[in-house]
Amino acid sequence: MTTSVAPAIAYNEPVLRWSARAHSIAEIEQELARIWARPDLTTEIDGEPARHIAARTSVMNLVVVARRPELAEGGAATIQALTGRHPSRTIVVQSADPDGPSWIEARVEAHCVLPREDAPETCAETIHVTAGGEAGRHLSAIVTPLIIHDLPVTVWWPGEPPFGSRAAYDLLTGADRLVVDGSSWNGDGLDRMREMAGLLDATRLSISDFALIRQSRWREAIASIFDDPDFTPYLRSLRRVAVTYSTHDEAGAHGSTNIVKPIYHVAWLASRLGLTVVKPLSAV
Repeated sequence: MTTSVAPAIAYNEPVLRWSARAHSIAEIEQELARIWARPDLTTEIDGEPARHIAARTSVMNLVVVARRPELAEGGAATIQALTGRHPSRTIVVQSADPDGPSWIEARVEAHCVLPREDAPETCAETIHVTAGGEAGRHLSAIVTPLIIHDLPVTVWWPGEPPFGSRAAYDLLTGADRLVVDGSSWNGDGLDRMREMAGLLDATRLSISDFALIRQSRWREAIASIFDDPDFTPYLRSLRRVAVTYSTHDEAGAHGSTNIVKPIYHVAWLASRLGLTVVKPLSAV
């Protein structure tokens, strides 16, 4: 089923302008083509129909790999809010029932932003794909035909990415950037960090981690101390830095506390000061 939506106008706010269902890669591609072939997409201004030419705009392919429905919904909502600023072809892919028969359920959407009354709409596509059976075990076979091949590919993998799996490797070898949140990983996060570091040797990936990005203000605050010329000479005298990290984890068992953020902090300090870590992690 295909639906063309004509909502009331809301400048600079993404609105759903097209929605369709599909059950195969071929059907998804057909619906993507139909979005931009329709001449009758309209909006309303002061209660009257108004025609605004919809311009497809994408600066990249964004693939969201969600292992749970709530991760898929949260990721899609975040991306839709960025339609006007960072438009992309977004593919939200989720695996289900890997042991059953092979199947694909997809929803193809176009969200558009109208910056002002006399401007064309800027639109971007979102493809929600849930796959089961054999199809769900080979995500790259779903994603590769749907990307715009002359644009970079970013894979956002919320939750716990299975870096050691063949499915993850096949998907990431075709990507330019991987986005994760290491602070959300179970346990201490170190095993997954090692696996992620191994991807740098095996692929051409650049990696962005929200756990590191969130610490930018801490880094700026520490660095700003030495913006004062009176303190700058003391940088040459620093010989030792110790980082202590605490959480509200009541269990206190070894490996139960995620330490990705302090690992990043130590690495940043060492890189800026030209130091080497001589004493590894230890409980206090």
